[in-house]
Amino acid sequence: MKNSLLTAVALSALSATATADYQFDVTGSYQNDASEVNNTDIDFGGLSLEANYYLRPVSTAAGILAESAFLDKASYVGVRYHQRELEVDGGIFSSHKVSADNFGFHGRFVAEGQNDIIVEADLAFGDSDDIGVAGGFYLNNQTEILFGILDSDIADTTIYVDGKTLIDSYGNNAIIAEGRIQINDGDLGVQAEGDLYLNGYTSVGARVGLYLEDDTRLAMIGKADYFVTDQLAVGGELGLYSVFDAGIGFKLFVTGRF
Repeated sequence: MKNSLLTAVALSALSATATADYQFDVTGSYQNDASEVNNTDIDFGGLSLEANYYLRPVSTAAGILAESAFLDKASYVGVRYHQRELEVDGGIFSSHKVSADNFGFHGRFVAEGQNDIIVEADLAFGDSDDIGVAGGFYLNNQTEILFGILDSDIADTTIYVDGKTLIDSYGNNAIIAEGRIQINDGDLGVQAEGDLYLNGYTSVGARVGLYLEDDTRLAMIGKADYFVTDQLAVGGELGLYSVFDAGIGFKLFVTGRF
């Protein structure tokens, strides 16, 4: 009887762990960025929807739920939709609103082996057409580096280097650091990001970006996310960042996994 009870408990634990793994996720988000330029109010924002299918179930055994795909070296294909709206309010005679919609495909393939080669591709079309490719590899099981290029018909070509690493981990507590160096039409941009995982479900972090263009821009964002369950996460960002001038922006999102 005792052995049967222990077996049932063990099977229940294994089943609970298995159900935390996932092969499909979908994320919906809303973003708004508000600023004022020369007594003109500018609002820029909109909705996004993204869905990814992983080529094999993603293990959550590492314990840090938000970073499961990265730590498990997961490959995926996905689709996304962006709806953006720009509203300029300079008074009754100088106000207008412009909307743009984009639909796209993206994917990431990790050839697991000695070097764990990474290939990424991105294609979007609609009111603007974008295409991007990137390649890189895992330096170790917790660090990756990517070299990429992104071309858009509404912006200049961007060449970039991305890096991401798990700096330290104490059980389900961890620090994840990310960085980017990019060049866009000869202008340099540098971005650094860090997330502190208080446990496997909760993280707080910050992102800072410096863009050396005609007018140097500095972006400072605080962010947090929380897994309500193993399959449902919510989060948000708040900071000083704007497409046009100094302003305040926010982003809210919800993610479901299956």
